[in-house]
Amino acid sequence: MHYMQYYLIGGGDIKAGKLKAIDKDAISKSKNKKVLIIDLTSNDLDKIKKYHEFLDQYFMSVCAEEVQFISKLKSTEDVRQALNLAGVVYLPGGNTKLLLENIKERNVAPILKKLDTTIVGNSAGALVLCKEVILTKDKEIEETQVFPGLGMIDFSVDVHYDNSHDKELFELSKSREIYAIPENCAIVFDDKLSHIGPVYKFSEGKKEKIIN
Repeated sequence: MHYMQYYLIGGGDIKAGKLKAIDKDAISKSKNKKVLIIDLTSNDLDKIKKYHEFLDQYFMSVCAEEVQFISKLKSTEDVRQALNLAGVVYLPGGNTKLLLENIKERNVAPILKKLDTTIVGNSAGALVLCKEVILTKDKEIEETQVFPGLGMIDFSVDVHYDNSHDKELFELSKSREIYAIPENCAIVFDDKLSHIGPVYKFSEGKKEKIIN
C-alpha cells in the first residue's frame, strides 16, 4: 500500500515569497528534497522558459536539493522515473483546464496515482487533483463551472477563497463536500486532514471553520 501526502494551497503571490513557509514545510516532511514540477499550465514556450528560471531559484531557496520540470522529459518512462524519484511533486497555478488537458495528454495521471510521495497543488494545481473541479465566479470566469478532475482526492476545494464565494458554495455544497482555502493558506491531507491558516468547510449547504 502506497503513502501519499497532499498540500492543497489556496494560491498566493509566489514571486513575493508569500508561500515560502508552506513550500518549505512540504519539502522538509517529504521522503527527499528532490522537486519535480508539473509545469503544464501554459503552452507558451517563452513564458515556460522564464517560469523555469524563477521556479528553479525559488525552490532552491526553500531547501530543495534538485529541481526538475516535467515538460523537459521526453518519454513516458522518463516521466515515470522522475515522478518515482521525486520527494515533492509540485502542480503550480495557472490555466486549470489546460493543466488538466496536458496532464492527461502526457499520460501523467496514472503514474501520479501510484506514487509514494508528497504532492503539492497550488491554486489550479490543487483544483485538478480533486474528483470534481469547481471554478467559482471571478473577473475571468463569468459563471460557476464544475467538471471532472483527476479524482485523486474525494472532496473538492475552492481556491483564492473569500466570503464573496459563499453564495455559490452554499448551493454547490448541498450535493458535495468543499473545502474553501484562502490565499497563503493550505490543507494538508494524508490519513487525516490538518491545515495551515484558516480553512472553511462547506457541506449540506452550511459553512464551518475548520479547527485542528
